[in-house]
Amino acid sequence: MNRVEQRLAELLNSAVPATQGVSFDEVAGRVRRRRAVRRSIVISAAAVSVVVLAGSLAGTRGSSSRLTTTPSVDLTGTIPWIDDPAPRYQAPTASPTPAAATDARPCTATDVTAGFADGEGAGGHLEYAVRFRNISGSTCVLKGYPHVTATEAGQPEVVGTDGSFFPTTGTANMPPGHATLLGLETDTYCSANPGGGPGLPLYHHVNITLPGGGTVALNQASDGLDVTCGLHVTPFFAPQPAQAQPEPHDPLSDLQVALDVPKAVPAGTTLTYVAALTNPTDQVISLKRCPGYLEAGVGPPPVKEAYALNCSPVHAIAPKATIRFEMRLHVPDQAPAGTFTFRWSLAVPFDVSSNASINVNAATNRTQAMCAAALHGPILTAQATTLGEARRTNIGGPYPGLTPGKDAFPGLPDNEPAAWCWTAAADPSPGTAGREWTWYVAVGGGRSKRLFTLGGTDQPPTGAPSIP
Repeated sequence: MNRVEQRLAELLNSAVPATQGVSFDEVAGRVRRRRAVRRSIVISAAAVSVVVLAGSLAGTRGSSSRLTTTPSVDLTGTIPWIDDPAPRYQAPTASPTPAAATDARPCTATDVTAGFADGEGAGGHLEYAVRFRNISGSTCVLKGYPHVTATEAGQPEVVGTDGSFFPTTGTANMPPGHATLLGLETDTYCSANPGGGPGLPLYHHVNITLPGGGTVALNQASDGLDVTCGLHVTPFFAPQPAQAQPEPHDPLSDLQVALDVPKAVPAGTTLTYVAALTNPTDQVISLKRCPGYLEAGVGPPPVKEAYALNCSPVHAIAPKATIRFEMRLHVPDQAPAGTFTFRWSLAVPFDVSSNASINVNAATNRTQAMCAAALHGPILTAQATTLGEARRTNIGGPYPGLTPGKDAFPGLPDNEPAAWCWTAAADPSPGTAGREWTWYVAVGGGRSKRLFTLGGTDQPPTGAPSIP
């Protein structure tokens, strides 16, 4: 373990004892007693001073910032992360081929037998294939979408919706003895099940009403269908013969990904890292069909998240070029200390993925963890607060009426959990090294706002300033 890792471990695994700090009011009292009472404010390099950081109160008012002296990963030039759900995969457009004949009479339920065939899964989606075989004495056709319902005793009926994550080929006339397929898709992630994982109860009965008339009833007694996120239906499609033209190559499958992660992250915070997508080919790879991506970590507890790639700022990746995307992954509060391994992959039916490992420091103090995640540096004292209190707080002393946090993090509610964070001043006044302390307010997601720097004591303050 190098010095940086050792310092992070010491910082994130131990709470700061209260005896190491002094209250804000006590520090402010020392400052008042050591200053002459006057209405004019002179900001100087004196040993005892209260320095208001102009950047916090003017140019960066209302914005969030991070200490740039010890960044966890280099986000320079990265495409910003967006909190959008992963879209469905769009297959590339195939070259036009002669359409198969579909002019036979419609098949009815008495013309066919049906049963579940092999399925497939990709990107949090699972498809169950249903195979229909023509047992009549003449050619018929299954085309379009049937009406599909899933049922289970004591549960509401679930009606299938047209359209699926999985691409299909066209249908064709079905001579006697030949087959046509139908896909039934269930999903792992949706608003009803944002954490993924199996839903309950499972549905074991499926009814398929054919366009030509009649209903085919099937039982999925072995596995059952998890329809928590709904049931999606493909159109009827014909099995591809062995001599069929192969599916068009998807240039997205040529992409390569590398992950840049920090060495450590506190439990209960958001991990910020970089996924670098490289185009190793001699052709431009378009991102017009912008894919989503998946993040999955081995528990306990397991972590599964799916988001859209931010393709708005960049529409293609040039030959031999690399585009770096900012990524975020929430590390659960219950994550134990030690190595945490997760997998990043494009949400596509082929493998574009990479694994990464990072040390998780179990956060014994949520407030300390919030400060550490936001500042990425030595945090001397930390105390819980709310964003509303931070916005109202008056620093008092020689600056009556000054509320440097009043515009912090617009858009977040007043009841948003926050933390006061005190750390050694990054740029102390001459001769005051070790005697000036900078005050921040931090919120979740590794965000902080610098408020002001206070001098005049050999120990960092602790606690929230008083509100006049």
